[in-house]
Amino acid sequence: MTYYDLLAHPSFYQMLAVFDGDIAYLVHSTECCSLCCGKLDRANYPRSGHGMPKGASDDVKLRFSFCCRACRKRRTPDSLRFTDGRPSPGVVVTLLAVLQHGDAAERAAVLRKALGIDIRTLGRWRQWWREHFAGSPFWRGARGLLPTGGVDMPIPALLIDAFGAGRTPLDALVALARFLAPWRRSRPD
Repeated sequence: MTYYDLLAHPSFYQMLAVFDGDIAYLVHSTECCSLCCGKLDRANYPRSGHGMPKGASDDVKLRFSFCCRACRKRRTPDSLRFTDGRPSPGVVVTLLAVLQHGDAAERAAVLRKALGIDIRTLGRWRQWWREHFAGSPFWRGARGLLPTGGVDMPIPALLIDAFGAGRTPLDALVALARFLAPWRRSRPD
């Protein structure tokens, strides 16, 4: 199975949703409101699912979140599906940025067919990696954890290279999603 196959298969997103459910359960069972220490109630909300295959169910597009019963402050746990508060799955944004290298026209056509993503969206994601993510405190701390091999690569390619070594595409994407999950938490409120 290739990366293209995984991205186009709804069950991959279902698996990530199960992992996100486990993360949400841990947050709900071990944490209280960071402001008043009140009890957290479930306050999930739907995302567009932009970038997920057409067969992805609505429950896969649901973002797990909580809200304080007393003061209503929101607490949204880390996610393997959603990154940086964006509607598109984080692992998809990463992988698509990598898969665009090479024969860009041919690869963009395959990606558009598999996921229904416009070429302009792909360009915005590429720009986000270069300008926004590259300057983030998360990346400045995390990049030292990855083997670079002395090669100057775009960040998404470096991530796929680091997490894909010796793994199946599925295992590589799960490891990459877990690595990127704290990115959301590292952003200032």
